[in-house]
Amino acid sequence: MVSNLNPDIRMAKHRDFLKANWRAIASFAYENYLTKGRGIVAVPEEDFVHANKPAMAPIHFRYFPESEIPAMMPDYKGSKEQKWVASYDPKERVIATILRFDSGVSSYLFGAKPTPPECHKGSIAEGK
Repeated sequence: MVSNLNPDIRMAKHRDFLKANWRAIASFAYENYLTKGRGIVAVPEEDFVHANKPAMAPIHFRYFPESEIPAMMPDYKGSKEQKWVASYDPKERVIATILRFDSGVSSYLFGAKPTPPECHKGSIAEGK
């Protein structure tokens, strides 16, 4: 059961998933940033935590623009996530929030290459 996962193992599974799916997450985040403004990409933990290969898990992203984040995250005001949303560079980084089985959240501010705009441009070129 996921709720019994050691916090270090849970975090490792989150990071593996985010790293394996960087291009899809970055493209999705940038596309939504362009139309909705700053925000957070939310991913249910149940979509990937049991997958043997994190890149092969079915992914159900949801984008929460800044004005909608408090509905997903009641403790948003004054949180690290609020500070991140106010200051991150959407051309370089993404904020991903994992919606955990235990009703908590784990958020990650991360970036990689290619950048979010490059990932988005690539997915448009591929017709995704």
